[in-house]
Amino acid sequence: MSRRMTVAVVAGLLLAATLLTGCGIVPGTSGCEAATVEVTEVSAESGTEPIALTARLTSDGASVEGAEIAFYLIRSRDGEDQAPEYAGSGITDAEGLAERRYEGGSQDILAATSETLEAYTAEYTTDGTVDGTRYCGADSDRAAIDVPCAGFGCRW
Repeated sequence: MSRRMTVAVVAGLLLAATLLTGCGIVPGTSGCEAATVEVTEVSAESGTEPIALTARLTSDGASVEGAEIAFYLIRSRDGEDQAPEYAGSGITDAEGLAERRYEGGSQDILAATSETLEAYTAEYTTDGTVDGTRYCGADSDRAAIDVPCAGFGCRW
């Protein structure tokens, strides 16, 4: 087998192992357990109803307790998504659920008048171990936020 062919085969095997485990060749991800973050849509009847951004962290189908999850808001201006904005964090409970709650509803989530709140995402980053296990970092897909007038622009 030629040297070029050997390099291609090894690279392919490393890529396959990385995709299957969710961990691997990215710096800081070797020797960790694959993790998954899932988020759900949020809706409210009024702009003052409390809303909660939630995320669930699992590994191999089991809940991960005691991990910090960061939440990010996604706004749209003139129909185009803006860069995600950090909205706070929460610690996962025994069910793997973390929450970032807004007691004043969507009106507590600041937004310029030309922006609308569209969705949110959540992320787990590897900052050590959780109960002696090191989990790989994981990001969620985006989940819609369907609340009336989501931002301080509603007040004007």
